Amino acid sequence: MPESVTAADGVRLNVIELGPPDGDVVLAVHGFASSAELNWIAAGWERPLTEAGYRLVAFDLRGHGASDRPADPDAYRLTTLAGDALRVLDAVGADRAHWLGYSLGSRLGLEVARIAPDRVRTLSLGGPASADPTADRLITMADALGLDDPALHAFATGVSTDAPPMPDAPLGIPTLVVAGTADDIAIGAEQLATRFGARFVELPGRTHTNAITSRAFKDAVLENLSTN
Repeated sequence: MPESVTAADGVRLNVIELGPPDGDVVLAVHGFASSAELNWIAAGWERPLTEAGYRLVAFDLRGHGASDRPADPDAYRLTTLAGDALRVLDAVGADRAHWLGYSLGSRLGLEVARIAPDRVRTLSLGGPASADPTADRLITMADALGLDDPALHAFATGVSTDAPPMPDAPLGIPTLVVAGTADDIAIGAEQLATRFGARFVELPGRTHTNAITSRAFKDAVLENLSTN
């Protein structure tokens, strides 16, 4: 398995691959100011996915985790991040994959589904907002976490610049939207689900921080994966 993948512009992306090598691929994409390790491994996603026979592939977004950290905001456009995800799929030999995203990883899943719908088997979108995040909000989030990080600030600026519009109709892909009732970032998640003709699962009392560990979230994803 590749421990890293080189993006089209030379940025190195750290990759984690777990589970049966012949299993259907679940590409897990973390949120802003997080990492593959924090969002998926530490949060307990490895066991339910691999025991169900799936091949879990997770990678650190550029500017995060063990991936390279360019200083130029232009390196972090949403379309560039989508290209990174497709590059990872190519590297692991997956023509199609299930997309599992959290927070910004969910927004990125919508972009990949827009530009390459034939590569996406299902979409499982955790903690999504119904509008694209602004640079100021992302930088405030990073600073609140004590992450005064130039790469994250560049990421926040780049990903918020000239972002393609979200799809505004059902995607033709089995889609799940999950959000906690106490999540103040995933604003409008239920309306987003309605917009895409998606199933919506609410996690009582869960915040944006702890929804990722919910067993109900994991169970809902496993059900969505089985639809295609």
